[in-house]
Amino acid sequence: VATPDPNDDASGEWKAEEAITETERFHSAIVAAGQQRLMAIFLTTATTVGGLIPLALAGGPLWEGMAWLLVSGLSFATILTLFVVPVLYSLKETGMK
Repeated sequence: VATPDPNDDASGEWKAEEAITETERFHSAIVAAGQQRLMAIFLTTATTVGGLIPLALAGGPLWEGMAWLLVSGLSFATILTLFVVPVLYSLKETGMK
């Protein structure tokens, strides 16, 4: 939170604008990083899940359970990586300023 300088009336307004600009840059950097890595993360997950589907459907009693576990775990980890981690990072960094 920007606090105005008691000796200068205009400095409080400038510090508030600077804080807003820094926050906007921070959030846009998080979004840009997510967009940059989105396709690579999604394609890696999709090919792995696609390769495990035949094993999950007709792999036998031992392999079916393991394949479904891998599919669900990888899908959950992908959602965490793409959405939850950036949101938590954003909350942590903006809360510390």
